[in-house]
Amino acid sequence: MSQDIDYRRVRKYVEENLSRRKSRTQIVFFIVSLFMFILFNVIAWLALNPARFGDDAIGAMVLLTVGWAVSLLYHFINIMLNTKAGEQQMRESLTLRGIQLEMARKGMAEAADMGDFEKPKRHESVQLSNDGELVDEAEIEQFARKTTANER
Repeated sequence: MSQDIDYRRVRKYVEENLSRRKSRTQIVFFIVSLFMFILFNVIAWLALNPARFGDDAIGAMVLLTVGWAVSLLYHFINIMLNTKAGEQQMRESLTLRGIQLEMARKGMAEAADMGDFEKPKRHESVQLSNDGELVDEAEIEQFARKTTANER
C-alpha cells in the first residue's frame, strides 16, 4: 500500500467545498442583513413621532430605508451571480466575447462586427397583400419576376 497523499483529490475536495461554503456564508449574511433591516426599520418607524421630530426625520428615515434596501438588492444580485447558473452565463458571455476579439484580431471583420454572436435567425419577412393576407416577400419577388418576364 502506498502512503502517498493524492494532492489532486485534496485540491478537488477543497475547490468543491470552498465554493459551497462561500455560497452558504453569503446566504447566511444576506438573511442576517435582511432580518436586521426588517427589525431596525420596524423599531425606527414605530418610534418615529412626526410631531416631535418633524418632516426632516421622516425624510431621513425614507433615505435610510431606501439606501439599506438597495444594499440588500445588491447583496442578493451578488449571491445570484455566484450561483452555477450565473457563473455559466458569465462564462458563455466571456467566451463569445473572446471569440469575437480573436476573430477581429485575425482579420475576420465581417464576423467580428456581428456584435454578440447569436443563433442564426430566419430573416423571413412578410408583407400585407391587397387582400389583407400576409404574404412572404419571396413569393412577391417570384411573382414580380414572372410578370416582368411575361411583359417582355
